[in-house]
Amino acid sequence: FLQTEFASGVPAKPVLIVAFRNRTEYAAFQVQPSAFAYFRNIRAQDYIVVQQLESGVERVLLHEYAHAVLLHSGIALPLALQEGLAEVFATIEPRGSSFEVGAALADRTAVLRRGNRYTVQKLLQVDRPLGNPSESAQFYAESWALCHMLLFAPAYDGHWQEFLAALRRGEPVIDAIQSAYHTDFV
Repeated sequence: FLQTEFASGVPAKPVLIVAFRNRTEYAAFQVQPSAFAYFRNIRAQDYIVVQQLESGVERVLLHEYAHAVLLHSGIALPLALQEGLAEVFATIEPRGSSFEVGAALADRTAVLRRGNRYTVQKLLQVDRPLGNPSESAQFYAESWALCHMLLFAPAYDGHWQEFLAALRRGEPVIDAIQSAYHTDFV
């Protein structure tokens, strides 16, 4: 995570993973109906709580770990950018002595093919997780697409640090995107 230009801090202590044996055991600790896992920082300790450790859960764990990285990077981002970045970071793949991040996510792309529900401005105004699984899938897909575009699309690539600097100066997120990316797409 630190080898990317997108994160500047990682947890000082190991993140504890709490995994249950099955959905029934997890249900008592589930924070929302569609959440298979979640990240929490409690009393200076980071936790990832996951329904169960099973094949394919690595992407989920990377997504939740990305929330820890974002927290320890010290940047306050709207929920859509938090979740979108977590989705982007969840694609980290080792490549020899290096790594690759930013692969396309087939499940998110499939949701996007059904159409967009949000304008960028409305997406950035969402301030709490969505309970409806269909709405939640749309929110995550559009959040991932926005972050993927801001980080990797040729017209936007290379401006992430400008965006973060604008946020650190206290600019509202919409203004920070517009000034850093020299666009008015919002």
